[in-house]
Amino acid sequence: MFAVSDPSPEESPDARAEQPRVLGDRYEVIRVLGEGSSACTLLCSDLHDERRVAVKELHFEHLDNWKYLELFEREAKVLSLLDHHGIPKVLDYFQARSSSTTLYIVQEFIDGASLTQRMESGPLLGEQEVYDLALGLLDVLGCLHGRAPPVYHRDIKPSNVLIRPNGDAALVDFGGVCFGWRPPSHAGTTVVGTFGYMPPEQLLGQGGPTADLYSLGATLLHLVTGRPPNEFPFDSGRIEVPTDLPTRDSLTRLMEALLHPAPRDRPQTAAAARVRFGGALPSWLVADRGL
Repeated sequence: MFAVSDPSPEESPDARAEQPRVLGDRYEVIRVLGEGSSACTLLCSDLHDERRVAVKELHFEHLDNWKYLELFEREAKVLSLLDHHGIPKVLDYFQARSSSTTLYIVQEFIDGASLTQRMESGPLLGEQEVYDLALGLLDVLGCLHGRAPPVYHRDIKPSNVLIRPNGDAALVDFGGVCFGWRPPSHAGTTVVGTFGYMPPEQLLGQGGPTADLYSLGATLLHLVTGRPPNEFPFDSGRIEVPTDLPTRDSLTRLMEALLHPAPRDRPQTAAAARVRFGGALPSWLVADRGL
C-alpha cells in the first residue's frame, strides 16, 4: 500500500539539521498545522508540482495503541476513494524508514480557517453563512453515507470543518473514519469521537449515518451560540436547544431534530435532514433518485 523512501546514507546528522526537512524526497516542511496524540499534520511545499500540501505524519514509535495504525491506514484508503469538493483530495501516501518507521498521507491543502478559529478570532459568521455551511455539510454527509459501503466520519466538530476562501465548507481529519456494514468481529473497543459532539450510542462503539448527523447538530449549535454542546442543560436526557436563538426557525428545528438522543428519532439520512431544513436537494441526488 505504501511506497518506501529511505534517506541518503551519505548525509550526516549535522548536514541534515542544516537543511530544510524534506519528506519522501519531495515534500519540504514549512510548519506544523496541528498535532494529535499519535500523529501531526504538516504544511509542506510539493517540490515537484510547486504547490502547498498538507501531510499527515504518523510515527510508529509514538503509538501506545496499534489501533491508531489501523485507523491511519483506513483513513488513507477511504480518502483515496472519495471525490467531493467538500473533502480534501489524497494526492500521495508513502512510508519512510529512518530511525523509526513513519507513514505519511499527502492531501490537498485547504487555505482556510476552521470554524473553531473563526469563533475565536472572527469575523463571526453571518446568518446566511451558517445556513450555507449547514447545507454544504449535509451535502458532504450525503456523499459519504451514500457510498457502497457507506462511509462514516465519526468526529464532526468545529475544529474539523474548514471554510474555503469561496465560503464553502470542507470536512477534514478522517482519522476516525470507518466503513458501514462491518461484521461484528471487526468492531473494536476504541471509542472514536469527541465528548459533547458524539451521540450516546457512539460511546458504545455503535455508529451510522444518524451518528454523524447528531455531531453535525452539535457543531451547528456551538457555531450559532458560541457555546460548546456540553455547556447546555441535559436534564431531560438530551441537549436542550434554546428557543430564542438569533437565527432562522428552520435551523433551530434542524438542530433539535438532529440532537435527539435516540437514533430512530433523528432524520435517517442527510437528504431527509436537508428536506426538513428546507433546503433544495442537490442536483446529483435528484438525478440519482429520479426525484
